[in-house]
Formats: sequence, C-alpha cells, structure tokens
Amino acid sequence: MKFTSSNSTLWMGVGIGLLVLLPALAVLQYQWIGEVSQAERERMQANLNTATTHFTQEFNHEIARASLAFQMDPATLAEKDWQRYAERQEQWQRTAPYPNLVKSVFFVEAAAGGGLRFLRLNAAGSDLEPAEWPPQYEAWRKRLEALAQGEAPPPVPGPGGRVFGWTIAEEIPALVLPLFQFPARAGGGRPNTPFPRPFEGGRRAGGPRRDFPAAGPPDGRIPPRPPLAGCSVIELNREFLQNQFVPELARKYFADHLGFAYQMAVVSRKDPAKIIYHSEPKVPPDFVSSADVKVNILGLRREDFIRFAVERSGTGRPVFEGPLGPGRGLGGLGGLGNPAMADNSQWQLVVKHRSGSLETAVAQARRRNLAISFSILLLLGGSVGMIIVSTRRAQRLAKLQMEFVASVSHELRTPLAVICSAADNLADGVVGARAQIEQYGSLIRGEGRRLSEMIDQILGFASLQGNHKKLDLRPVDVAGLIENTLQTSSPAIREAGVAVEQQIETGLPPVMADAQSIENCLQNLVGNALKYGGGGRWIGIRAGSTNGEVQISVEDKGPGIEPDDLPHIFEPFYRGAAVVGAQIHGTGLGLSLVKRIMEAQGGRVSVKSVLGQGSAFTLHLPVAT
Repeated sequence: MKFTSSNSTLWMGVGIGLLVLLPALAVLQYQWIGEVSQAERERMQANLNTATTHFTQEFNHEIARASLAFQMDPATLAEKDWQRYAERQEQWQRTAPYPNLVKSVFFVEAAAGGGLRFLRLNAAGSDLEPAEWPPQYEAWRKRLEALAQGEAPPPVPGPGGRVFGWTIAEEIPALVLPLFQFPARAGGGRPNTPFPRPFEGGRRAGGPRRDFPAAGPPDGRIPPRPPLAGCSVIELNREFLQNQFVPELARKYFADHLGFAYQMAVVSRKDPAKIIYHSEPKVPPDFVSSADVKVNILGLRREDFIRFAVERSGTGRPVFEGPLGPGRGLGGLGGLGNPAMADNSQWQLVVKHRSGSLETAVAQARRRNLAISFSILLLLGGSVGMIIVSTRRAQRLAKLQMEFVASVSHELRTPLAVICSAADNLADGVVGARAQIEQYGSLIRGEGRRLSEMIDQILGFASLQGNHKKLDLRPVDVAGLIENTLQTSSPAIREAGVAVEQQIETGLPPVMADAQSIENCLQNLVGNALKYGGGGRWIGIRAGSTNGEVQISVEDKGPGIEPDDLPHIFEPFYRGAAVVGAQIHGTGLGLSLVKRIMEAQGGRVSVKSVLGQGSAFTLHLPVAT
C-alpha cells in the first residue's frame, strides 16, 4: 500500500480507538470469567457428588450382596444343618463378582447356660467346626455374652433403628447379625421364625398398618426380648478392600485419561485419624477436616438390599430368596421379604481436590484465565501501540525519503551542471591555454569523483537493504587497511590541505573482516572528517587493541555534533539541522552504511563528540582467532 498522510491519519485513529476500547473489553472479560468460574464450580461439585454417590452405592451394594448370600435361614439354625450353611460359601466363591471380598465365615452358637461356641468353616468347606475365638473378636465376644445373658440391648446403632439387623464390626472388619429364638406359635403349626418383626412407628415391619404409637400396642405392654440363638459373622478381607476393591472403584469413578484429579481416603467414622485407605502415600494433617465431600460407606441400608434383590430377580421386583425358596429364610431382615436395616455406616469416603479444594482449583483456573485474557489484551494494546509508533516512524521515514530524493537530485544536478558547462567550453574552443585546460580537467575529475561516491553509497545502501552484499571474512592486517585508505583518499586530503596524524600500535593482531568493506568504512569516515571538520585542518587516525577487539578511530577538530543529533546520525537519510543550514553536500547514507557493514561483520561503530572541539568515530573489530 502506498503510504500517504491520509492513511497514516486513518491508522492512528484506529489505534487510538482500540486503546479506548481495551479497558471496556477488560471489564467485560473480568465479569465473564467470573461467571464461567462459578458455572465451572457448580459443574465440578455436581460431578463430584455423582461420583461419590455411585462409589458409595456400588460399595454398599457388594456388602449387601455378601450379607444376603450368607444369611442364616430358620431351618439351618433349627436343625443345625451346618453343611447347608457351608454350601453358601462354595456358592459365593463360584458366583460373586468379588469373591475375595469375604475372608472367612463364622457362626457363634448360643449354648445352654448362656455360653457361646465359636464355629469355623473347616478346611474341606463342608461343615462348621468348633474353634478358638480369634483375638480380634474378643470385644464382640463380651458383647454377645452379655446379650445372651440378657444384660445388653441388641448392638444396632442409630436412634429409631430397627433392631435385629446386620451391623458392622469396624475393628475387624466384619458383618455381624445376632439371631434370636422365638417359641412356637400357639395352636401348633410351623414354628415362628427365630427372627422377630419389631415394632416401628406403630407398624410391624412387613405387617399391616396399625393405629398405635411406636412404643408398642395400645395396652402399653412391651414384649420381652427373646434369648439369643446365635450370631452370623462374615469377616471382610481388609487387604483386598485396601489394595484392590477400593482402588478399583476409585479408578472407575474418580479417574480419567489424565489420572486422578482428586485425593480420596476411606477413614473411620468414629475416629477420622484412623485411615483405612488413602490414594496418596502421605496423608495431609487437615485432609479430613478440609475435604470437599464426606460420605458414609460400609453401611447396610434397606435400599441397598432392595436394589440387589431387584437386580438378582430380573423381574423388576425385589425377590428375597433363601435356600428354602422365595420369601423364606430372611427373618434376620425383619420379616419375610422385608429387609429391616439400620443406617449403621462405620466408614467414611473423604474426597478432596488435588489443588487443596474445589474452591482453590476454581480460583486457580480463574486466575489462569484472567492472566491469559489480560495477556492477550496487553498484547493487543502493545500491538496497537506498535501500530501508532510504526505509523509515526513511517511518517518520519517518508519525510526523510522525500528529503533524500530532493538532496540527491540537488547533489547530482550540481556536478552534472559543472561537468556539462566545462565540456561545452572545451568543445566550443573557449578554453585554449594549457593551464586552463588542466584546470578544467581537474574540475571535471573532481565532480566525477563526487558523482561516483554518491552512486556507490546509494548502491551500497540498496545492497545492504536487500542482503545482496556478500562479505569475504578473513584475517586482515589493520596497518595495511589504514595505509590503503589514506592512499585512496590522498587526493581529497591534499585538496583540502589537511594534516593527517597517525598513531598505530605496534604488533596489532589481525582482525576478522572483509577488507574492502572496512576500507570503504574508513574512507567514509575520513571523507566526513574532511567535509565536516576541515576547518580544523587536522584529522587523526589511531589504532589499538583491547578486550579482544581492535579499535580504529578517525578524529577531527571540527565544530562537533549537536547532542540532539547524536542518537540519530546512524539512521538512513538523516542529516542534522546544522549541516543542512550550512549547505554541506551529502545524502545522509554514509554513516548508516558504516553501521550496517560493521554489524554484518560482528563489529560495531561508536561516536564521541564535543561541541567546538570535534568528533571521533571508532570502528570496533573482533580479533581473528
């Protein structure tokens, strides 16, 4: 696009407009990211709640499966047919999805006189045989003895919970079901199940609705608790729970293709400091207290049994089936076909986000989004600023280019006019004397040299702009460079009547440079010293080495350079106001060419100038290694 002042104004207007809109855009982004973060917080919380619910349901479902599989039925207890009970163990090993979940199955039989016999499934898996009480069952042994002697209530926790249901021995861990024996019904017939249907809210579990309070019948009589007949014990495999079952559920519900986003643990509900399982090797001290979600598990609830019964029946209706047929052998659930379980959860599932909490994770994501969005805004603002700066630089460059064209046109016109005038005089025979002819020849030669220098500068600038100039870098002798430069510039030095002083350090190391390019740079600096500092009738050339480089300086005793012009003298087409006012010929490309050539060879150029005392330009060249 062709650059004009009109499109420059347009771009500046667009840039300023964007800078004004950026703060408004920043406010909108801040509000939008806040709303997105809140929605993300709600989504993460909902997903976490869903995952913990599924984890808990599947965990409790497997516990309910085990308790139903080993439910002691009335016939087995009445006839002491332990072989039938042993068949439950074999069937469990064949059909259960997690057969290793159950470590051992025991039965505690109430003997005459209030004693208890501990029965263990024998090695052949065909019968229950008497065995010694394991040490971990000592506390439960005392509880059951007190229960058998009528000295303690049934060990089922929870206010208002239905009695005579499965409960959890957390310290073992094991499922425990006390069984009570009722006398035969009056009038004969099939004896009552040893598992009564207790009162609850004026309704017998599994029975019809009655209009009397939960305390019992209207007459206020409370039936006495029957004697303890025995106790079913299902010992769970703690190692399997910790190393396989819980980790598998954790991977299923809390992991994705990137791994675990949450830390999780299973702890004791009574003593949270007691860790049953943790997903990390080390548990933080405040893990449980600062958790995102805490859910009770290892609790046997009515809905868990019903869910398993529906699943097992395949009919969409719960069918509780024991070894004696549908609806039989389940008295321990509070009546035939009606599980009566208390919410006696003993363990808790504790889940916490790896960032510390869901709030921390959302806050980190919000800060990250804000940082990214504001970085983009800053980048956009910087781009707009760069557009404005580039526009102003383009304006200045366009002005310099116009001045360059005018200056070059003027510089070319003057020597051409002199050459044409001298040629006309010679051709017309106006000049005949030998002295005049030599004078005219010298004039034409000088103006031709000026034209050649200007053309060389313009071509050099063009070649550097397009990276067409190829440099031949090799070790070069510094003294030879200076000698060749002075020899080439000697006509101009003699014509200007300037004295040249040289101070070249002996034994200078060679420099890695393109000899012709460095000579051109030195000729340019000597020419500038003659042009701008000729009034002092002196120039100095110094060469020395320091810090792994060789420095070549060209000095003059001219008027010096204005401080305001010093930062710009190496810019292309730039000419100081004092130079333009003095009508000193030039294109403003010489020093720019020197700077570009030095940088292309791994060197640099510097300048020092004091008004009224002169200037010194120094070439810094790397020593050849």
